[in-house]
Amino acid sequence: MRIRIEDVCLALAIVNAITTGLALLGSLVLMFIFITSALSQTNYTGDGSSQEIYQNIVSDEVFNTFFGTFIAILVLGSLISFIFSVLLCNGISNRKAGQVKAYFIYGVITTAMAGHVTAAVLFDGRDIQTGLLSLLGCVLQSLFLVLVYKTYTKLGREAMFKNHSRLIES
Repeated sequence: MRIRIEDVCLALAIVNAITTGLALLGSLVLMFIFITSALSQTNYTGDGSSQEIYQNIVSDEVFNTFFGTFIAILVLGSLISFIFSVLLCNGISNRKAGQVKAYFIYGVITTAMAGHVTAAVLFDGRDIQTGLLSLLGCVLQSLFLVLVYKTYTKLGREAMFKNHSRLIES
């Protein structure tokens, strides 16, 4: 039995989707805990009106803190990552090269940004272990992106000749 490149890429994409889904779930739970603890610390009268709850949530005590902003960015980032991971799984399983290309572009952008942060951490020199782990993550993500690109080119080649018939000379 021969292992196809798109099968390996699909297996890794499923692992990626599960991982990012768990990260999204964890960040949503963290946000829920943060909002409920912030609501318990504000002057909430308890009349239950949605306007009062909204004002308490977006008040200066809750979302203008560093931690609240960090959680909001974490939720948004994990949501975007999860959406692109599912897009990759769907693109590979339904043989849609455009969806695989969309994930590839997303992956290149995020890996480049992570590489810049990794370089800054390594050149700073204070936290070498974190920088080296981040560098390892960037290298592994880059290898995965090579696999995604090879899958994209294979699916693109198949799509190019999908509706063509062989010419037979008589």
